[in-house]
Amino acid sequence: MLKPIQDNVCLRRVAVDKEMVNGLYVPDTAANSSNVGIIVALGTDPEMLETLKVGDKVIYKEYAGVEVEFEDEVYLMVKFSDILCIIEK
Repeated sequence: MLKPIQDNVCLRRVAVDKEMVNGLYVPDTAANSSNVGIIVALGTDPEMLETLKVGDKVIYKEYAGVEVEFEDEVYLMVKFSDILCIIEK
């Protein structure tokens, strides 16, 4: 398992429905580059740990992070400051 350090967050990208997101139409161009992910692991930054938790669904900045392949899975490593919001149900 990957264990991020400092203010890094490990995400697994989530596929977004190409037609509707929260009741809004999403054009094909936007749906192809989804900025939604599920947090898989968190670094050690205390402020980040108060705000985020593993399993949170989040929206992150469009060009944020670095893709990392580990054990046949692709993850996205982003900074805490690149997380824009938590999606609550």
